[in-house]
Amino acid sequence: MEFLKRLSTASPVTTGALWGGVLGFILFLWFMLWGPLVATAEYSGKALEALSVLFTTLIGAWAGAAAAFYSERKAREGKETASRISAANKAVFAIAQMYMVLENLREFYIDKDNARRDPNRALKMDSPQPGMVKEIGFNFDELSFFLDQPGNSSAQILMELMLLEWKYQIVHQTVELRANAIGELRREMQARPLANINQIGVDGIRQFYNAPYMRVESLTDQFSTVVDDGIKTTRETNANLQKSLEGLFTGQGFLQINFQGAAMSGVNRNVWFRSK
Repeated sequence: MEFLKRLSTASPVTTGALWGGVLGFILFLWFMLWGPLVATAEYSGKALEALSVLFTTLIGAWAGAAAAFYSERKAREGKETASRISAANKAVFAIAQMYMVLENLREFYIDKDNARRDPNRALKMDSPQPGMVKEIGFNFDELSFFLDQPGNSSAQILMELMLLEWKYQIVHQTVELRANAIGELRREMQARPLANINQIGVDGIRQFYNAPYMRVESLTDQFSTVVDDGIKTTRETNANLQKSLEGLFTGQGFLQINFQGAAMSGVNRNVWFRSK
């Protein structure tokens, strides 16, 4: 019953190949067992010739159906492999995008004029405007083939990609919150201006506008921390992803990230090279 149930869901090529083989085998047995008994001397030669042609035709049909079945399966497997390779390259590309965004934040905001070490960094460190940092993520539906691999290392890659995406989202949210907090502080300073603001310095501003200033200061330190951690995680995740892909797709080249090129200043950055 289980065999018949499986057979009912098989492809037409598979079904034809199976039934062709079964029928050919039955006719062959009939010919071998009963052919000599029913064939007279007058017609034995013609019967043997006819059965030989029929048997050869059935075998040929079965062989053709089997070849078509294996060809179809090979084509399907090739298409599946190509889809997985494409998904993996998209994941590497997303990592590179994240890295370039994070590196730009560190280079042009956090480390500009050594702002991260300035005691007054809350006011001196510039901030991207809301919406300037794009949202980047991974297509985990396309990458689900990692879960089908034996062992835990491939599944672990998905967890690392999820963690990286989560950390990048924190960076994105921190940038948005800090930009809004700076806007709130400026509005507060405009609503309650200090006549001698240039004399009282940052300490006076901190004391007079305590709540909005402390919010900016806290988000400024968080901004530096999450960007540094995000850059570190992109490098580690990419290295582990590349190692896993080498094991799954032997000899296949994937997009590679030139982190040194991505970290260079300037418009034209040599970020990519294709391996193998």
